[in-house]
Amino acid sequence: MKNPFWLIGCCCLSFFMNGQNIPSPTLYLADNQYLISPAWAGIGDSYKIRTLGQWQWLDVQDAPRTYFVSVNGRLSGKTGFGILLSDDENGFTSIRSATFSLAYHLILDADKYRFLSFGMSYRFSNFNVDTSSFSGGQPDPAIGGDRSLDESNFDFGLLYRANGFFLNLSFTDLINRSEADFGAREPLSISKVNVYAGYEFDLASTRTGYLVAEPSVNYHYFSADGRSETDFNLKITQEERDFSYWGGLTFRAETDESNPQLLSLTPMMGLKYRNFTFGYGYQTFFTETSAFNNNTHLLSIGYDFGGAESNCICTQVRGIK
Repeated sequence: MKNPFWLIGCCCLSFFMNGQNIPSPTLYLADNQYLISPAWAGIGDSYKIRTLGQWQWLDVQDAPRTYFVSVNGRLSGKTGFGILLSDDENGFTSIRSATFSLAYHLILDADKYRFLSFGMSYRFSNFNVDTSSFSGGQPDPAIGGDRSLDESNFDFGLLYRANGFFLNLSFTDLINRSEADFGAREPLSISKVNVYAGYEFDLASTRTGYLVAEPSVNYHYFSADGRSETDFNLKITQEERDFSYWGGLTFRAETDESNPQLLSLTPMMGLKYRNFTFGYGYQTFFTETSAFNNNTHLLSIGYDFGGAESNCICTQVRGIK
């Protein structure tokens, strides 16, 4: 293990300085848009189950790892639902949460495929700090016992789609935290603003399918510490009758005016065969801790089931294009 005290410090510092938020997922290009915003819930003909794992610092014991399990689908012609379970473990700290979402989709212009979607989520989270290993398993009066806190919060999202263009605006953690629970030194606002925009267009067509390109930008602003990050994405997909395969690339950069820098680079690939989806990414970091976290793997596995083509074009898959 590499310098356990350094790891403990980084884990605890990351847990509190990042406002105790689940890390932003990177592999959302693998048909995981519901991870970004509740407004995506219910778009498509099937119920979608998606699992996502992120493993960082593979050479370090108790390194950060994050897991997501989600299902979303259509309740009626214009209404969608979503459920998201997440588990983020970072050294001695952990965040476990359950999110429940509802979305409603409107037709602005049927002829031009213009749609507007609203989504709202309720999330219950448990924050926990395991202090039992701080002093070799012996109680330390200066530290006290394990620290645990339950919290509820809400998210809201808007999604506009027009032919191949989409623009998604999301607000996460709308309610400020209680000063009685966290103290005056901790940021009470941990909200995050997310702007996600892109365009999907055909590059070429063949006898059995077509080639699609999707450039996109995903901007994150974190109110807890005022920092901002931006993902610059490119995804190329070959669509066939029974399957599709794709490759993508994500540049994640810190876009603060005072300190712009490249944070990470993530090449990724995936495929869909009938109802099964698979995606894999390898994230390389360019920060001061890159010597410790240069091996980060991302894996997404999904399955589509049930459902039928919606009578409303605002939730049909072709309505996204």
